[in-house]
Amino acid sequence: MGDGIYGAEAAAQEYFRKPASKLNNSQAAYIAACLPNPIRWSPAKPSRYIQKKQAWILRHMRIAEKPDF
Repeated sequence: MGDGIYGAEAAAQEYFRKPASKLNNSQAAYIAACLPNPIRWSPAKPSRYIQKKQAWILRHMRIAEKPDF
């Protein structure tokens, strides 16, 4: 996720100053949106492109949470 930042826990600490278990959906989606190129994009300063990816991820998170019945 950046120079010396390896994994979701380290990214949560670096960008949001909290453990990954305490991230809200929006923050987690920002981290995910920066993949596969976290050197180019940052959750701390999301570009318009990253904001759109984050919104797409959040929509799909909500769909995945709904029961199928």
